[in-house]
Amino acid sequence: MSGYIESVAKKQKIRRLIFPLAVLLIGGFALWQYSAQLLDSGLEAGAARALDTKVTVSGSRLNLLKPSYGVASLSAEGPLGDPPFFSAASVECRTSWRKLLDEVLTVELVRIGSFVINLTSEDGRWNIEGLGGSGDSSEEEDGGARAWHLERLEIANVTLRVR
Repeated sequence: MSGYIESVAKKQKIRRLIFPLAVLLIGGFALWQYSAQLLDSGLEAGAARALDTKVTVSGSRLNLLKPSYGVASLSAEGPLGDPPFFSAASVECRTSWRKLLDEVLTVELVRIGSFVINLTSEDGRWNIEGLGGSGDSSEEEDGGARAWHLERLEIANVTLRVR
């Protein structure tokens, strides 16, 4: 009888631990996803500010163990009726915790699986005219100090379409 009581008590302890662990796991996953969405919003806003056009990011993934952030696709809107000015697939940014916490953010590597640039001309005007016209770059802060630094850029496939 004593073995049965101990078995029941052990099962109850396990059940008491399962719920808090499940809540912790689900909460951690939700925080992870929220962090990735914040990075998406920041990337879209910064790129849109620098290019003066709408930028869309989708399929983000975040790895906190080895600080890295990746997206399935990234594109910058072209003029009405035109394909996106550029689109990139399988983009990954990597850094280290030490470089992430430095005064100047250093990105060790940006790797792009495929990069497509669509250049179009209509009435003698190219779709790239006016891109980045505000001159607002996220690389430098207002005081002229450098905010970030890129060590290496790798692009596997580049396609340039001109029409």
